[in-house]
Order: sequence, then C-alpha cells, then structure tokens
Amino acid sequence: MRKKFLSLLVLLAAVATGAMAQTETLLTTITATGKEQASYSTANVATVSFSYTAEGSSAYLANWGWWGYGWSATVNAAEGYTITKCVFYDDANRTATDSVAPFVVETTEEDKTPKVNGTPIEEYTSKGIKKIDVYGYETPATTTITWDYGFCSGVTARRDEGEYLAWDNSKDGITVTYGGSDDYDGIEGGYIELYGSSESKMIFSSTVGDISKIEVYYISNEGSVPADWTLDATNSKFVWEGTPAASVDMKKGDAQFISFGVDHIVFTVESQGGTTAVENVQTNHVQATKFFRDGQLLIEKNGKFYNAQGVEVE
Repeated sequence: MRKKFLSLLVLLAAVATGAMAQTETLLTTITATGKEQASYSTANVATVSFSYTAEGSSAYLANWGWWGYGWSATVNAAEGYTITKCVFYDDANRTATDSVAPFVVETTEEDKTPKVNGTPIEEYTSKGIKKIDVYGYETPATTTITWDYGFCSGVTARRDEGEYLAWDNSKDGITVTYGGSDDYDGIEGGYIELYGSSESKMIFSSTVGDISKIEVYYISNEGSVPADWTLDATNSKFVWEGTPAASVDMKKGDAQFISFGVDHIVFTVESQGGTTAVENVQTNHVQATKFFRDGQLLIEKNGKFYNAQGVEVE
C-alpha cells in the first residue's frame, strides 16, 4: 500500500551535537573560610551543608579549617550537575576520597578527627577540614517528544518487493527508518512488523539531542519483545533505556517475530540548552520555524513564538 508523499519542505538549518559527554572533571573546590562558611572556585555547581549530633558543635581556625566534635559536612550537587567523587583535605593537606553518595566527612562527640566512610583521614593526627575538591559532570537537560496515535498511524518505513518505502516518518527532529533487507518488514498503518532475519530492525534517529529513552505504547501485541528492549505489560509499552545515542535500534534479534499496533511513542532526548535544532517548514504557503530552546519545542510564525500546544510565549 502506497501513500502520496506530503508536500512538505524541510530544511535542517542547525543540527544538535548531542548530549555532553559525561566526563569526570573538577567541578569546584570548596574552601573553608569560617564557621559553616566556604568559598567556591566555581559557583553554583555544589553546596556544603552542616549537621550535628545532640551534643555536637563546630568552629573554624585558619590553620585547621572546620573542626570540632560531633559535626558532619555533606556535599550536594546543584541542579544540573552530578557529583562522582569528593576529595577531602585535612589541615596538613592529607586526603581521603569518597566516591559514593552521600559525600560526607564527619567527626564524633569523642574524637575531632575527620572521618570519611568511617575511616580517619589520619588517625590521632588530622584536626580539621580545610578544603574539598568536588568532581563530576554537568547533567544534560532532557526533553520529551511525543508522536501521537494520529501521527504514528500515518508513518511508513518498510520494504516492499525489494523497494524501500518511506514517507511521513519524521517529526520534531526524530526519524524512524527500516534498517533491514526483508520484504514487508517495517512500519505502516500504525503497525510495526518484523518477521524476517535476526537483523531486521527499525531505527529511531534524532537531530535534536541524543536519545536516552524510548517508550513505545502499543494497542495490541501479538509477538515477542524486541532485542535489548523491555516489556512493561502493566502500561502496555516496550521500553528502551541506555547510553544516550543519536540513533537506537528496535531489532528482531532472536525473537520469532515482532508484531504490534502502535498507540503512541515518547522519546526522551538530552540537550545542552540553547537552540538545539531548527526546521524551516512550509505547508500551504505558510512559513514556520520549529526549534528547541532550553529543551522546549517552540514554533516561530509571522514573528510570534508558540509552544507545542499552540500557546503564544515570549
């Protein structure tokens, strides 16, 4: 069954580079400056908070840093950041590293020696904490893109007697294609069917940020679970979630066959903020520009901006 290709001019004017690599770097150095006070080499990426036992107290000395009995300091990431480890420095720059949250240094009411994970930095010698190196990475912002039932039921991406057919298979920077060589496999009329070889697959690709999760909600399911996906039968959906990537496969694999009717699909994509992608779209002689800004889909038309629901925004 063939459908007339919609008259739609799509010009990619900018392409997202994808999610930030989650590479551990030194985010900030927290330096003790007073009782429960600190300076930060880089602001707004982490905070330190203090708590006490029933009889606990703390103070500050320039040559010891924070010190006292029965106090603890916890390092927390600011929104948009993930901490991977903290290196705590005592009064003589001896160190202890904590690589598992919560990131805490503490003392007891009986002993002022700073401890990390219950181990003294230097038993009977360490007196206080002068600084903390905080390592981690900036957490990419995420946004969700939904293909509703109306759109999914009109998508075609399949093979037919050796010919590859594809139309109406791209929306909001996400495209689905058929990646195998088996006739009659693919998606059409709202159904995904993979009956051929183990390599028969659908490919979901993104130009608006790396895909970190896909949820394909089904109306009916007659086949097996795609390779590397999971079945959430309670919510009638197949789920892929893994290392963010520009494209994700839905492969037949070792399953006997894949066959289900699609209700809607939700994509979670990572972006770095700012304008991540742009499409210039022309339909019925009306020009509009679709783009993502700070993770939100916006549409510019006639000098005005609208969100995905059609509400005008600044």
